[in-house]
Amino acid sequence: MANSSENKKPLQVLGPDEVVQRILQCVGRAKNGPAFTMIVGAGFSHPVIPTTKAMLELIPRWLWNAAALDAPLPETKVRGFWSEVKSSPLGAGLSIDEKTGQPDLSRGNAVTEAYQAVMSPQCTVGLNSHDL
Repeated sequence: MANSSENKKPLQVLGPDEVVQRILQCVGRAKNGPAFTMIVGAGFSHPVIPTTKAMLELIPRWLWNAAALDAPLPETKVRGFWSEVKSSPLGAGLSIDEKTGQPDLSRGNAVTEAYQAVMSPQCTVGLNSHDL
């Protein structure tokens, strides 16, 4: 499925009360559905809350060895992880950089698309656990 700017809705700015109501409605509907992750901040809170892009770098490392996040992650693990993500329904449109084996995050919505694919219930190697 191609993402076209023609198909996108304009950005809607919501007030705090409406944001809370939408979150409550969404979480209420998904009691037995996929896990939700909400990233707040990544500006002032960046040292504490990683950006979505940083999370994409950390997720394969965490899944491989959560106890040693500072340890180097073998390139074969990175390539294998992102190859599996790409084979999932939401990952099919990801462009994988041949040199790094990671998603090419340089184009428009690539960070969002990669994050959605990793968090998708159809991605068997991603963070799709209801227990998180």
